[in-house]
Amino acid sequence: MRNAVNVLGLTCFLVSVQYLADEMVDEMLSEMNGLYYESVKRSIADYVLLNEDERRRLQVTATPRESAFQRRLEFDFGDT
Repeated sequence: MRNAVNVLGLTCFLVSVQYLADEMVDEMLSEMNGLYYESVKRSIADYVLLNEDERRRLQVTATPRESAFQRRLEFDFGDT
């Protein structure tokens, strides 16, 4: 591709394509990083809510499901 661009004298085309590719990669890495941090936070919350000892240690009196049950509300917490 670089040879064809050089022959045709379209160096600005190559620069703009490279810029777009770099921008796309940066956006994907940013999205992946955000998804990773969200996953870590969710894992920690799941561990704390599912482990009775951790709930007691952190003084979590009720999980979201237990709280909704006590208040007679129906929520979908992502269970499948």
